Amino acid sequence: MRRQQTTQPPSVVIPRPTFGYDMSYMNVLIRALQQQFDYVNNPSTLRGGDLYLSNIPTRGAGLAPGFVFSDSGTLKIVREGDIYAETFPFAVSVGTVTVTT
Repeated sequence: MRRQQTTQPPSVVIPRPTFGYDMSYMNVLIRALQQQFDYVNNPSTLRGGDLYLSNIPTRGAGLAPGFVFSDSGTLKIVREGDIYAETFPFAVSVGTVTVTT
């Protein structure tokens, strides 16, 4: 049985309130809360221990920026401006060859 692991967000220290309204306290409090909101709302944060990907493309041709493909077992991300050309196998014959013995 696999043990479930969780990733904790970075600890945020909320300052103790002062008696009455204090501008520096409010600035520290707002900064701490904003850091926590940014962490929670950040779509690029990947949380988890195991990752299983199936049916990954093996070429970047035709994929939009941000898509992932496997290049001989190495995951690559298509970036804006990357160009991946499609390959087409072909054979050509030119002329004839005569062999005499």
